[in-house]
Amino acid sequence: MKILYLTSVFGDKGGSEIYTRDLIEELAVRGNKILVITTEPFKFSHKNVSFFQLPVFGHHAFHKFEAPFFYFSIIKKASEFKPDLVQSHSNSMMGFLGHMIKRKLKIPHILLIELISSYNQTFHAKVIFQTEKFLLPKLNYDKLIVWTERIKQNFLLNLSFFV
Repeated sequence: MKILYLTSVFGDKGGSEIYTRDLIEELAVRGNKILVITTEPFKFSHKNVSFFQLPVFGHHAFHKFEAPFFYFSIIKKASEFKPDLVQSHSNSMMGFLGHMIKRKLKIPHILLIELISSYNQTFHAKVIFQTEKFLLPKLNYDKLIVWTERIKQNFLLNLSFFV
């Protein structure tokens, strides 16, 4: 299977980054061909994995918000790769790109959301929460993966959350 993997988290530091790295490695070991489109410049090598590094700038916390600006480059790479499915990982900004690729290439979209929380009080977390709240119900995906039962029960199954 050919998988287009969109992520703003990838590397060897941080739970999300390590999870992504290990998942991509496992998918590759199982014989899948993977094109990773990422905002993170982590060096990784496997014969079944190729990369397209988005030319983002500034602090990594903002890279996810920069990624959609490279839509046309991403669509071009995706069209050349001819994936069987697209997986967008971490947040609805990557999900938005997966949504657009699904629409353009007519392939299944798997969306993995890591965090939806109104409890974190940092400005960055508040912006992410509001972005997720706004974009998530508008995205077209075939499967949604969430990391915790709490997120699923308190946010994704509670439709009043999106009103």
